[in-house]
Amino acid sequence: MKKRLFALVLAVISVSALSACGGTIVYDRELGSGYYTAGIDFPAGTYDIEVISGNGVVYTLSPDYDELPDSFSEMMGVKEDGMYEYQKSHSNLSLPKDTVLSVSGGVTIKIHSDSASGEALTPREQPNTEEVELGNGNFVAGTDFPAGVYDIVAVSGSGNVSSDNMFEGGLNAIMGTKKSDLYEKEYKNIDLAEGVTLKVDGVKIKLVPSK
Repeated sequence: MKKRLFALVLAVISVSALSACGGTIVYDRELGSGYYTAGIDFPAGTYDIEVISGNGVVYTLSPDYDELPDSFSEMMGVKEDGMYEYQKSHSNLSLPKDTVLSVSGGVTIKIHSDSASGEALTPREQPNTEEVELGNGNFVAGTDFPAGVYDIVAVSGSGNVSSDNMFEGGLNAIMGTKKSDLYEKEYKNIDLAEGVTLKVDGVKIKLVPSK
């Protein structure tokens, strides 16, 4: 009886140790336009990428949105337009913790890993809770709306939405609510830090604090 109890205790300790270390998990997620950080939006790991719909660009960045020494960058999509050669898939892309995966241009991808990190995801630092609607105009983060990281959603109309940090976590996109490859409905996790100017032309948008 004592031997069985001892074996049971060892088994519980082993499982607890594995949980503490995180282990690995199978992970799948579809991603549309936006910035996604390994360890926050999805587990770090090695992933296969498959295009679900649309055409666009997929690439990796450092946490500061700088180019990595071994950055990945591909035109990915399901349609051939005669101008670009779009890739429909990519295998074994390493996405270590804190790597930023950028998806833009209207492509939707699926990421899959058989051995992603089992560590708990780190919650995004997000002090904002209120949504903000904006129409035509120039708006400064920290003055016209609280600075922070937002999902930008088209509410009505169509037009251009851009920020003056477009190469540092911002965007420059044609957004709208029409069902068309030309318009994007939503951009995830856009960094609108203090002092960043957001320009909206022709479309009404909603800023939703990113989770």
